[in-house]
Amino acid sequence: MANPLISELIKAGISLIEEKIQDKDQPAAPAPAPLAPPQMSTLDWTDGSCMVSKYFSVANCLTLHSWNRLATPEDGFNQNQLLTLCVKLDQVREILGFPMNVHCIFRSQAYNTSQNISPAADVHSMSLACDFDVGPHLTTDEVKAKLLPMLEELGIRMENNGPGAAWVHIDIHPVIHNRYFTV
Repeated sequence: MANPLISELIKAGISLIEEKIQDKDQPAAPAPAPLAPPQMSTLDWTDGSCMVSKYFSVANCLTLHSWNRLATPEDGFNQNQLLTLCVKLDQVREILGFPMNVHCIFRSQAYNTSQNISPAADVHSMSLACDFDVGPHLTTDEVKAKLLPMLEELGIRMENNGPGAAWVHIDIHPVIHNRYFTV
């Protein structure tokens, strides 16, 4: 005598197979929509590992290296501008084809002053800029050469900080004179 549980399982399996055969003639279900970038309400700006965008984390955005901590809201960062900047940085990362080593994104005015960075109120303190390199894959000169013809399309500015510079500076500050500028 057959086990009734096994008989039921066999019937259920046969039923599933029959449904799959019938579904084969039906059009496939649409692919799920791609994941949207994180929403401001879901970002934990106190967790360095929390992703702000596809490639960039809270730690990338808010690390104040010499102070050995993440910036806090009291330091004055702008969450909306950081999110916008990180979306641009994702585009840059895709163009470059290699990971970007972030030197700094946000620096508070107080941090700039403590590090003798002038002016204290720069585009980093406005949550609009990123300094990075792409070593060992690309030199800073190679990065600038790749990005220079795309500045307008990307809606970014890039600093001309000379050949062989240690980092590339890009920002989303409104253009005053040129997208490729010298400080």
